[in-house]
Amino acid sequence: MINTLLHLLMLHVLAMSLTAQSALEAEILKVSQDKLTWKNTGQYDRLAELFDDALVLIHITGQVTTKADWMTQRRTGRFVNVLSKKKPQ
Repeated sequence: MINTLLHLLMLHVLAMSLTAQSALEAEILKVSQDKLTWKNTGQYDRLAELFDDALVLIHITGQVTTKADWMTQRRTGRFVNVLSKKKPQ
């Protein structure tokens, strides 16, 4: 009887853990999708709120860019995402 109760308790804890993990994964996926949407639709203020001011981007070319520089590039159109369908505001 005690073994059965322990097994049920372990299953309950595991189920709760998986549910919490799934909720966290869903939140991460939503933020990632929002980030892409904001980048591609010119919602740069929302995009800027997502990242810490200490953000440093290292591009595939090796170029290092601060958050402030990257946001300026986005806003002025100097950094263009090939998937973007809307010009910067």
